[in-house]
Amino acid sequence: MSTNCRRDVKSPSEAVEPGGIEEFGQSIGYLLGAISNILSTGGSRFYRHHFGIGLSEWRLMWVLGIDPAITARRASEIMGLDKAAVSRAVAGLEHRGLLQATPDPADNRQRLIALSPSGSDLYRRMIVVSRERQHRLLAPLSDEEQRVLAALLRRLHAHVASGELFDPPSVLVKTEPDAVRTRD
Repeated sequence: MSTNCRRDVKSPSEAVEPGGIEEFGQSIGYLLGAISNILSTGGSRFYRHHFGIGLSEWRLMWVLGIDPAITARRASEIMGLDKAAVSRAVAGLEHRGLLQATPDPADNRQRLIALSPSGSDLYRRMIVVSRERQHRLLAPLSDEEQRVLAALLRRLHAHVASGELFDPPSVLVKTEPDAVRTRD
């Protein structure tokens, strides 16, 4: 099985019309986005209600539970969030005494962030819940399917993170100025 297969891109004349044959369940982008939105909404509500922590703050704590002393910039890269969102999460956790920041000896312009002792205690409680949520999410899949899914998602993540997204300018449909109608 080839790991580098390419699919033919439809020409503009083969494009699917709105309401056409493509179903929501066939669009990988839609499925990934919808699953992410459902998990994020439920997770945010759950973590805020039970732990007083927002989802971005929890994700930052999760990253720091794995990599205990990193810069906010590195956390931003790992999490796939913009620096401003990570900065807000850092400020919120620091304000609550769940995170400590110290100057980075390698670069005094940066700060190393790490969980405080109370942040580590909260992390240990929350990670149990997080793992149970993941267990329930993956329950319909066999162990082998879970391994395959994880491997495929890691490949997609690496591809997206590399910045080499497919930009299909050749399939953009050009319209004549008079073909574009506006409502009066």
